[in-house]
Amino acid sequence: MLERFDGLWASPGSPFLGTCGGVQYTLIECARNVLGIKDADTAENDSGSKNIIIYPVECAVPNRAPGAPKLSGAGPEIRLRPGSYLQSLYLADTVVEEFFCNFEANPEFEWCSIEAGFPVTARDPKREVRAIESPTHRFFLASLFQPQLSSKPGKPHPLVLGFVQSAADWKRKRLDDGILA
Repeated sequence: MLERFDGLWASPGSPFLGTCGGVQYTLIECARNVLGIKDADTAENDSGSKNIIIYPVECAVPNRAPGAPKLSGAGPEIRLRPGSYLQSLYLADTVVEEFFCNFEANPEFEWCSIEAGFPVTARDPKREVRAIESPTHRFFLASLFQPQLSSKPGKPHPLVLGFVQSAADWKRKRLDDGILA
């Protein structure tokens, strides 16, 4: 069914961009289906699991709007991993991004992402996970921040541009290979 799509963007095989809930469920699926931690879950589900991969944001962002999620608005500066695909899209070592969430990666289970082949490629000043990627996939990025919040007409976000370009390249390759008729 997904063969007709050139990309998949998962927001609250082909190019993949997961933002906010997209990174959260990517981490859970890595733990469940790659590492065999069958009860890996998010605290948001209140499942009683002993393996809570995603847990509530511990430190609220200063100056957030009343009633907004703990991690909302422009967050603190994020350091990008040198040599990562993420860094190549930004052409920068650090960025400030927009968030709108109450849950993040539980640092006790960070090893799951790394063990499953998805290294951490962005961290905030407290070393909290802000993005992962797969160095072996065509385009596979998942971030807690939400590029769609700062992307504007005429000035699309670098991750959105990278995703769309990768999907277009994938479609062109499939056409060249005769996979699409």
